[in-house]
Amino acid sequence: MTRLLYIYLTALTIILLAACSATDGQSSDIVDEDTAIYDHNSDLDSTGDPESTGDPDIGADEGTLLDADAPTDIGYQLPFHIERKAEGVPLTEVDITTTTESILSLWKSTSYFQWILDTSHGMATGNEWGYPDYKLWWQDTTAVKVGDTVTFKHVGGGDNNLLRHARVLLYALAGHMVTDHPKLKEISIQYLRGIQAMYTSMVWGNEDPPIDTIMARAIYNHNHAYVASGGRKAEVDYLPSWHQELERRHDILNNPDNPYFGNIWVRSKRSNDDLPFLYRLVPVLMRVLKNDRDPEVVAEATKTLDFVRGFCRDIVDHEYRIRTRGPDGLPYEPFADGAPEDFASYTTYDWLDPNAECNAKLASALIAYKEPLGNDCLDGYGGLYEEAATASKYWGTPIIYYFHIAALAQALADGYNDAARALAAGLERRANVYMNDQATRKTVATWDGDAATFFITAASYGFPLTAREARLVSGELQRASIHYSQYSMWDLWAESVKDGEYDYLPGDRVSSEVIDGQSAVFQPAEIAAVMEYCESPYRDPSSSPFVDCDALFDTQKW
Repeated sequence: MTRLLYIYLTALTIILLAACSATDGQSSDIVDEDTAIYDHNSDLDSTGDPESTGDPDIGADEGTLLDADAPTDIGYQLPFHIERKAEGVPLTEVDITTTTESILSLWKSTSYFQWILDTSHGMATGNEWGYPDYKLWWQDTTAVKVGDTVTFKHVGGGDNNLLRHARVLLYALAGHMVTDHPKLKEISIQYLRGIQAMYTSMVWGNEDPPIDTIMARAIYNHNHAYVASGGRKAEVDYLPSWHQELERRHDILNNPDNPYFGNIWVRSKRSNDDLPFLYRLVPVLMRVLKNDRDPEVVAEATKTLDFVRGFCRDIVDHEYRIRTRGPDGLPYEPFADGAPEDFASYTTYDWLDPNAECNAKLASALIAYKEPLGNDCLDGYGGLYEEAATASKYWGTPIIYYFHIAALAQALADGYNDAARALAAGLERRANVYMNDQATRKTVATWDGDAATFFITAASYGFPLTAREARLVSGELQRASIHYSQYSMWDLWAESVKDGEYDYLPGDRVSSEVIDGQSAVFQPAEIAAVMEYCESPYRDPSSSPFVDCDALFDTQKW
């Protein structure tokens, strides 16, 4: 119960601090004319507050889930409009063109989509055992180059891979629906199979019938060698992860007779940290089944959607708890001190606020059963739980915010339009935090980049951006293009990359302009985030533009 006591005390502290806190000062209003990158805070007045704010018009009953039992026809178009007060100076056509060209230039100069295929791995196509092939986006992995061979050596848990993997996949799927680009097709198929493998790897061979609704945190498959693009040699070394670990928040277990991959090791005790990104994948998969012209992509998307729906049914059917397996392979629900473990439950903090994690529960219910099952999240705010969780650790902020968007996106996809409208209006609260919380911004180096990604995603699901927010997005996209273009190891097999061991994922190791303590870059997995936005049928036409979507999907410029 110590965790519950801590969050309760934190919540009380927040209330006291909120009552006596003063407004933080504003930051610099620098405009970089050479690169057309703008500081979004130039639209603040002398107090550091926005010149104009206002609550969105969310309509009757303040956004209650009026149509909980009667979804409307699903037309894959935005069924409402959120009014927001104008704020900021709109981007010019030149600004938008500059932003678009910077994205296209980055994709082309780095061979970004080929890089994803070359560095992602799991089980190679044509492997010696005939096992299903798949790729995953990994972390906690180093690239060891010796001569003409690059070995991907797993040196850590690889926890919460879906934080990145699911985003890369949904961007690729969105882009493929529009362009039919072959690299996006390959990423889509291999990454869809990667999601499937997260379930099939957790099937124990002695089960009858097999349970394939429990998801791994990570899979440590068989060591193998393969040939990457252009005849380049690659290997995967899972050996450092082949050992049993039994800890509170994560385990590594041997699955000795998995029916899909044989004798493998898996990381169990899945947490909910990366599930908002998996959930947000579902509306995109639904559109793939409707709109994608490639039968292979549709077939893999269908399988993956079935797995995710089954997973969510397992969660809902077990009182919104995420089951795992023990060393004996038997399923169980993680508990500690007589209470559900907070990392594997959506109900642990209901005592603190009835809607504490309502967005996660609503998204789970809709994915599982296409019904809200009594979950009325109003505008998506989680009350004291949310305030405490975001204050105690910043990484809780994107988890909470993206569960909110996941619930909104799924409500739209399933036709619960009143609920979706209320949730979309509730994003105003999130937007105000990212745009106006200068005190936190000064302590979180990725704040502006995270804010930009949030706004791109929110605008993909009916939240219209102000000019000030669009200007932030534009500036961060351009800054990211400059940042990542400096990275020297997009091709690990190049002669310029000497023998040695490398952290091959580009990030803050590249020097970049810093303003007000901001490294100001998207994560490398988010470099194609604009694809979700440009493909989405739920964009509000009144939203302030920041990218030319027609030009973005001109594959000749990739």
